[in-house]
Amino acid sequence: MIENTIWAENPNQYVIGADEVGRGCFAGPIVGCAVKINLKDKDHLSDVKDSKKLTSKKREDIFNVVRNTDIVYVISICDNKQIDKYGIQKANNVVLTDSIKKLDTGSEKIYVDHFNIDLLNVTSLTRGEDKSIAIALASIMAKVSRDNYMVKMSEKYPEYDFANNLKMSAFQGYISFLTILNTSVFYNYEYDFYNSHLISEFKDYINHYSRVSSRPFEFMDIQMSYAWGKDIAYREEIPQLGVRSNLDFKIAANVNNNFRITPSINFEKLKKLDSNEYFFDGYIARLDLRYQFNTALNLRIISEYNEFTDKFFVQPL
Repeated sequence: MIENTIWAENPNQYVIGADEVGRGCFAGPIVGCAVKINLKDKDHLSDVKDSKKLTSKKREDIFNVVRNTDIVYVISICDNKQIDKYGIQKANNVVLTDSIKKLDTGSEKIYVDHFNIDLLNVTSLTRGEDKSIAIALASIMAKVSRDNYMVKMSEKYPEYDFANNLKMSAFQGYISFLTILNTSVFYNYEYDFYNSHLISEFKDYINHYSRVSSRPFEFMDIQMSYAWGKDIAYREEIPQLGVRSNLDFKIAANVNNNFRITPSINFEKLKKLDSNEYFFDGYIARLDLRYQFNTALNLRIISEYNEFTDKFFVQPL
């Protein structure tokens, strides 16, 4: 696990791991969790591994153990109304970002499973539950929290039997490999059996996602991703399926040990299936500046132009 290497160099280093559950479920919220652990917590984590490889009883046991320790964790939830309004991709980003922000002081090593989020110093790990104790623990805490919620919903809506019908609506497969010059290539295939929004239902459609990440220099990280396939036009009065294309490019450059510059641009469009018209077509450009004065104090300024809304803003954080 990555924490063993980190703690061998610095036993006092805190690690934050984040994961989410519920992305492919028929009903209920998407739930994210971030946990913060240290070497001193290791005795409580000997049974922790990918939540999908544990029985429900074992997950609950670990959940209860953690709740009785001083391990800090945050649960973040986007319910079905938020998912319907913003889409699952945005909701996924929200639950991970919100939970991490509540734990991040600027000095932790931060890892998230598979998903890329717009936060500095956050590393996305493919098969993160197998590589990070913190991510594996976050997946357990999120899974048990969501399952407990669905049991309560089953009591409220017994006709749906949510407690015994926690089923997925999508299949995913991926491949990742490392090439020369510190460059990694990742590809994800997703087959959606079923999805719905408002009165519309969608079945049997495919999405692809590819990403190339490189560190040509010690002070610079470059990442480019491209997603294509089909997606739902959530903002239409009657939701429809469209052809999606999304290109994202980001550079993170460390000017020195304290100052980091991260410019990025995202092009996204969704074309109608039966014509050459678009539900939307545009880009968002962002410049993220962060200066770390010390472990407790940092200054962050974000500027962004959104072509979809034709708005520009600058925000200190």
